[in-house]
Amino acid sequence: NIRNEGSAFLEWCEISFAGASTGAGILKAGSGSLRVTNSIIRRVRGDGLRISSGYSFFESLNNLFMYNTNGVRIGINSSFFDQTSNFVSNEVDIHLDGGTISSNVRWGAGGDYSMTVTGDVTVGVGASLEIAPGTVLKFRQNNRILLYGELQARGEESRQIFFTDLRDDSVGGDANGDGNETLPENGGWRSINILNEGSAVLEWCTLAYGGRSDGATLLKSGASFLRISNSTIINSAGDGLRVAAGYSLFESSNNYFGHNSVGLRLGINSSFSDLTSRFEGNDLDIHLDGGTINTNVVWGANSDYSMVTNGDITIAAGATLELKAGTVIKMRQNNRILVYGHLEAKGREDAPINLTDFRNDLVGGDANGDGDETSPEIGWWRSISLLNEGSASFHYCVIGYLGASDRAGVIKNSTGAFSILHSTIHDVAGDGLRVDNAVGGTEVRYTTLSHNSGSGLYYKTDGVKTEALSIVSNAIGIRLLAGSSIEVDEVTYFDENSIAVQIEPGTVLGDVVWATPGYISILMNGSVTIAAGASLIVKPETVIKIAQNSMFAVDGKLIALGTEESPIFFTDLRDNTVGGEIPGAESPPEAGWWRSISIRNDGSAYFDWCRISYGGRTDGGTIVKSGRGALSVSNSVIANTSGDGLRIAAGYSSFEHFDNRYVSNTNGVRIGIGSSFVDQTTTFEGNAVDIHLDGGTVNGAVAWGSSSDYSMIVTGDVNIAAGALLSIHSGSVIKFRQNNRIIVYGVLEATGNENLPIYFTDLRDDSVGGDANRDGEETVPASGWWRSISILTDGKADFEMCVIRYAGYGDKAGVLKNSSGHVAMSHTLVEHIAGDGFRVDNAAGGVMVRESTFSHNSGAGINYRTDGVVIEGSFFESNDIGIRAVANSSLSIDERTHFAENNRDIHVDAGTISGEIVWRVPEHTTLFLSGSTSISRDARLEILAGTVVKVAQNTSITVDGELIAIGTEQSPVHITDLRDDSVGGDTNRDAEATAPDRGWWNSVNIRESGKAKLDWITIGYSQSGIIRSGSGSFTLTNSTIHNVTGDALKLLAGYLSLELSNNSFISNGTGVRLAVNVSFDDRLARFEENGTDVFVDGGMITSDVVFGLSSEYSFYVSGELTISKNAILEIKSGTVLKFAAYRGLRVSGSLKAAGTEFAPIVFTDWRDDSFGGDSNRDGDDSL
Repeated sequence: NIRNEGSAFLEWCEISFAGASTGAGILKAGSGSLRVTNSIIRRVRGDGLRISSGYSFFESLNNLFMYNTNGVRIGINSSFFDQTSNFVSNEVDIHLDGGTISSNVRWGAGGDYSMTVTGDVTVGVGASLEIAPGTVLKFRQNNRILLYGELQARGEESRQIFFTDLRDDSVGGDANGDGNETLPENGGWRSINILNEGSAVLEWCTLAYGGRSDGATLLKSGASFLRISNSTIINSAGDGLRVAAGYSLFESSNNYFGHNSVGLRLGINSSFSDLTSRFEGNDLDIHLDGGTINTNVVWGANSDYSMVTNGDITIAAGATLELKAGTVIKMRQNNRILVYGHLEAKGREDAPINLTDFRNDLVGGDANGDGDETSPEIGWWRSISLLNEGSASFHYCVIGYLGASDRAGVIKNSTGAFSILHSTIHDVAGDGLRVDNAVGGTEVRYTTLSHNSGSGLYYKTDGVKTEALSIVSNAIGIRLLAGSSIEVDEVTYFDENSIAVQIEPGTVLGDVVWATPGYISILMNGSVTIAAGASLIVKPETVIKIAQNSMFAVDGKLIALGTEESPIFFTDLRDNTVGGEIPGAESPPEAGWWRSISIRNDGSAYFDWCRISYGGRTDGGTIVKSGRGALSVSNSVIANTSGDGLRIAAGYSSFEHFDNRYVSNTNGVRIGIGSSFVDQTTTFEGNAVDIHLDGGTVNGAVAWGSSSDYSMIVTGDVNIAAGALLSIHSGSVIKFRQNNRIIVYGVLEATGNENLPIYFTDLRDDSVGGDANRDGEETVPASGWWRSISILTDGKADFEMCVIRYAGYGDKAGVLKNSSGHVAMSHTLVEHIAGDGFRVDNAAGGVMVRESTFSHNSGAGINYRTDGVVIEGSFFESNDIGIRAVANSSLSIDERTHFAENNRDIHVDAGTISGEIVWRVPEHTTLFLSGSTSISRDARLEILAGTVVKVAQNTSITVDGELIAIGTEQSPVHITDLRDDSVGGDTNRDAEATAPDRGWWNSVNIRESGKAKLDWITIGYSQSGIIRSGSGSFTLTNSTIHNVTGDALKLLAGYLSLELSNNSFISNGTGVRLAVNVSFDDRLARFEENGTDVFVDGGMITSDVVFGLSSEYSFYVSGELTISKNAILEIKSGTVLKFAAYRGLRVSGSLKAAGTEFAPIVFTDWRDDSFGGDSNRDGDDSL
C-alpha cells in the first residue's frame, strides 16, 4: 500500500495470495512513484495491482498478472501504458474505473488482452486520453467515453485499436471469462461522444457493438474537430458515426461502415466529403439530418453509396451547400431542399450528381435495403426550392422522382442566380423546373426535361434563357405565364409531350416574345392581358392554340407579323391541322371555342399573314378593336368565328385593313358606330353577314366602303351627330335590317360613280352585294323593309350616283329631310319605298334634286312639306304620287321633269299657306290639291300659267292673304274637279269610269283683307266658284267659271277695289251673286246656261254701288233694295234689272240710271224674257 508521498520499486518480485481487507495486492495512491517490472502478481483476492485515482506516477513493464480478480485496476486519471505485461486467468485483465480524466492519460495494453471500461469515462476540458496502437478497449454495458478534452487513438494498419463490447472474444481475449456463453451484440455499450471543445483523432481503429442509449457508436458535436481515417465502425445499434448539428470540423477518409443501423449520420450544418470510404450492410449508409445550414457545408460520397435525407434541408442566407461530383442524394418521402443561400451541384459528365427517390436502386445502391420490393416513383419527395435571395448552380445533375406537395421538382422563387446545364430533371409529380422569379438570371441549357406529370419547364416570370433542350414525354413541355418570353431555338427538341408549350393566363407587363417552331403549338390556357406600355411579339411560324373561353386583352401592343411562307396561327386547341395534336382534344374545332383578341383603350395590334380561327365565345368576336390605339390587319384570314371575325367597336380607333379573307364567320367584319371601314381589297366567303354595321351615333369623321361584291349591313339606327361626317365610298352596298335607318344631324356624303354606284337597300336584296341574308331565293326584297335616311336639325347630305330602295318602314319615306342643312341628290334612283321616296319636311338650307329617278314608291316620289325644293330633269315613274307637297310649298317643276304611270303625278296636301308660294307644273301633268287650303294674311300663292290644279271633293281655297293666278289665253290656269280628264290628263287614273260634276269641291273664298288677282283662269265643278268678301282688292279678268252648283262668283261685301272684266260664267247655279252694297260692272261678261246670271240680294245700300251688265243678261233683284240717305246706286246704260214678285227699289238717297237710246236701262218683271234673256229659265212657261 503505497500512499501519500510513499514510493516503491519492485523488480523481479512475486506477490501472491494478498488482498485481505484492502482487496489488492499492490495499492498505489498519493503522489509518490511506483515502478513494477519483471514481477508476478497472483492469486490476489481483488486487484493484483490497483492504481487509485489521483496524481500517482506509475510504470509497469514485463509483469505477469494471474489468477487475480482484476489483474490491474486503473483508477480514473491514471495511466496504464504497458504492452509488455501478460495476463493469465484473471477475472478481468485490466479494469478501468469510470470517472473524469482531468490530466493527460495514456492507456495501452497488448492486443491479446482487454482493457475493460467499467464506467463512463469523461475526458475533461484540457485533458487528453491517448490510446496506444493495438490496444483493445472493451466496454461494459451502457458505458461510454465522453470527450470534452482530447482523444488520440492512432492505431496502425497491423496494430489497430479496438473499442468493443465486453463480450467480444474476437479481440483481446475472453474478457468476461465465460467462454462462448455470451456473444457481443449491437448496442452492447454506448458510445464515444465528442462534445463541446472535445476532439478526437481515430486512425486504424475499429469501433464495434456500440450505440446503446445514445443511438450511435461515435458521436461528434461541438466546435472542435474529429478526424477518422482507415477505421472501421461496425455493428452499431444506431449510427456508426453521428456528426451532430453544430459547427464541428470533420474529416473522414478510407473508412468502413458496416452493419450499422446507419453507417454515418450527419447532423445539419456538418460536412461530409469523402469519396473513399466504404459502406456495407448498413440499414442506411449515410443519413442526412434535416434542418438549417448556416455555414458552408460540403457533401460528397462515392457514387456506389447514397446520402439519404431525413428531413427538409434549409440552406440559410449566406450559407452554401456544395455537392461533390458523383454524389448520390436520396430523399425520403416528402423531404425537400430549401435554398436561401447557395446550392452548388457541379457534377461531371463521367460523375453526375443524382438527387433522387430513396427507393431508386439504379444509383447509389439499394439504399433502403429492400431489394426489388419497392421502386422509385413520381412524386416521392418534394422539391429543391430557391427562395428570397437563394441561388443555385447545377451542372451534370440528374434530379428525379420528386414533386410531392410542391408540385414541382426544382423551384426558383428567388432573386439569386440560377443555372442548370447538361442536366436532367425527370419523373416529377408536377413541373420539372418551375421558375416563379427569374430575377438574378435564369439559364436552362443543354438539359433534358422528361416524364414529368406537369411541365418540363414552367416559368412564371420573364427572363428565362433556354438553349438546346430535350423536352420529352411531359404532360406539358414548357409552361409559362403570359408575361414571359419563349423563344425556342432550332436545337431544342420536343417529343411525346401531351402539350408542347402551354402559356398560363396573366398579364404581360414588359416586352415579351413568343416564338416556337411550326411542328409544335403553344396552348394558351387562359386569358392574356398585355398591359399598357407592354408589348407581345409573336414570331413567324408560331402556332397558338387557345383554351376554351380564353382571350387576349390588349392594352399595350400586340405584334404578329408572319410571312406568306410562315404564317402565324391563332386557333382552337382542338385544331389538329396545324401545330400537332393535343391529346384529349378529340372533338373537331368549332366556332366560338375561344373568346377574342380584344384591343382596347390605348392598345394597338398589328397582324400580317396571320390565320385566326374559331374565336367569338362570349365576346362575340375574334378581333375586337376599341379605344384609341392603332390596328392593322393585312394578308390575313379570320375564319369560323361565332360572332364577328373583326369587330371595330364604337370609339376613336385608328384602323388599317387590306387584302384579308373572312371565311365562315357569323359576321365577317362588324363595325361599331363611330369607326371607319374602307377596304375594297378584302374578300368574304361563307359568312352569315359579310360586314355588319352597328347602330348608334357617329361623332367624328367616319368612312364606309367595301367591294360591290359584298354587303355592309346596317343592324341598328345610325345617327350622324352634329359636326360629324359619314362618307360612303363608291361601289359600297349598304343593306339594312328591318326597321333600321340612318339619321343625319351632321353630314352624309354618298358619292358613287357611274360604274360603281352606292346602294342603300333591303337586306334581302340579292341583286347587289351578294346573298346577304344567306337564304338563296327564299326571301325577296320588299318595300318598307327598312326605315329611312333621315336628315334632321342642321343635317346635310349629298347623294350622287346612288340607289336607295325598299325603305319606308315606320317613317314612310326613303330619304327624309327635316333639317336646316343643304341636301343634294343627283343621278340617283329612289325606288320601292313604302311611302315617299324623298320627303322634305324642312327645305331650309336648300334642296336640289337633279336628274334623279323616283320609281315604284307607294307614297310620293318626292314629298315636301315646306318651301325651298328645286327639282330639275328628274323622272317619276309608277309611284302612288310623283311629287307631293304641302300647300305652303312652292312647286316649280321644269319641262325636263317627266312623269309616267304614277297614280297621281303631283299632289298638294291641304293646309295653310303662310309664305310666298309659287305653283308651276308642266302642262302635260296636274297638280292635285287634296283638301281645303287657306292663304293666310300676308301670304301669297302664285299659280303660273299652264298649271292645272285639280282638287279633292269638298275642298275650299280660302284667301286671307293674296292669290295670284295669271294664265294666258294659250296657257290658262285651271282649278277643277279631280275627275276632269279634259285638262292635265287622267289624274285619278280611272280612264272614263268617272266624270267631273258640279259641286265636287267647295270654292275659292276670298275674305276679310284677302286679295286675289285672277287672269285667264278656269274654275269648274265646285259648289261655289269664287266667294269674295272682306275689303281686299279683287281682280277677275278673262276667266271662266263653270259647272258650279251654286254661285260661280259670289261677292258678299267689300269697300275696296273690285275689277271684273271679260269673264265667262257657264252652267252654274248662279253666275254672279251680289250681296247688298257690292258693285258689279262688267259689260263684257258672258253668261251661259246658269240658273241665274246675276243674283242681287235685297237689303239696305249704304255706300256707292254700281250695276253694269250687257243687255243680253240681267240682274235678278231678289229682295227689297233700299238706297239709304247719302248712298248712291248707279246703273250703267244697257243694264237690265229684273225683280222678284212684290220686290222693288226704295230710294232715300240717290239713284242714277242714265241709259241711252240704244242702251236703255230696263227695270222689269223677273219673268220678262223680252229683255236680258230668259232669266228664270222657264222658256215661255211664265210671263
